Amino acid sequence: GDFVTVAETSIWNWQQGAMLQWSPTDPENTIIYNDYREGRYVSIQRDLSSNDEVIYDLPAYALTQDGQYIFSLNFARLFDKRPGYGYAGLADPFAEQKHPDKDGIFRLDTQSGKSELIISLDQLANLNPLPSMTDHYHWINHIQVSPGSSRIAFFHIWESGETSWDVRFYTSKVDGTDLKCILDTGDISHYDWKDEKTILAWAKHPDGGATHFLLCDIESGSIEIFAKDSLKVDGHCSFSPDGLWVLNDTYPDEYNLRTLMLIRISDQKRIDLQSFYSPKEKWWGEIRCDLHPRWNRNGSKICIDSVHTGTRQMHSIDLEGII
Repeated sequence: GDFVTVAETSIWNWQQGAMLQWSPTDPENTIIYNDYREGRYVSIQRDLSSNDEVIYDLPAYALTQDGQYIFSLNFARLFDKRPGYGYAGLADPFAEQKHPDKDGIFRLDTQSGKSELIISLDQLANLNPLPSMTDHYHWINHIQVSPGSSRIAFFHIWESGETSWDVRFYTSKVDGTDLKCILDTGDISHYDWKDEKTILAWAKHPDGGATHFLLCDIESGSIEIFAKDSLKVDGHCSFSPDGLWVLNDTYPDEYNLRTLMLIRISDQKRIDLQSFYSPKEKWWGEIRCDLHPRWNRNGSKICIDSVHTGTRQMHSIDLEGII
């Protein structure tokens, strides 16, 4: 029950912290997180046994499973557009440019330390452009690597008004080639990779219908509604390590309750685990505390963030006897 400090960082945000994550190559002993060093944002790989650290020249958003590549974006630009996701402290060097050709998604090779821009904002802004893209700022968010590290997915976002934005959902190979637009319906939110070719995402259906969780096949282009009768609102979805369950949550309902749930993929049966009090009058906007449920590595427990005790805390939930 003791707290042991293993590292400190000078950059953080309310929704994704310092992007702290276990190193995929040494998940029991090595962590990777973002920090501010010598006037720039960087990522730190720290050995918890020896306290040795390796500093990478770009902040991390996502990593391949072999640890070879770190994917990054402009966190200063992201802070300007979505403060709960970017980092304060540094100015966006491209702040005067709506869709710069030298900004976008970067890939850093952890072996050589070299990085390169693999997809630019200018490239995205000029790919089948819409009238709403004209003379508006563009940015990137929510990069995620597929389970087998063959592809990445991400959101291309642009302002469509003073307080609104539109989104396109893309995937590409890890070198930025084979760029494909998965969804272009404007209303796209949380997602997770099921396997190398399938993604589950909360989005408006391309046929112009309602918003659902959609299973998108990036090879065939087919789109299937998932758990239509049991999943009717947006949430932070993720597949269990064995691929048999989807973990999900909700935003606060009319009673300020967030519901945590499991959906069995075989029959799409929903199991509500618990509801957590999260009053919007105190915890909303940039400082909201979403449950952000996540699995442990063997799928036996989940962890959430919650304010139901009156303060912002992390809670572990044992799934023994439930799945």
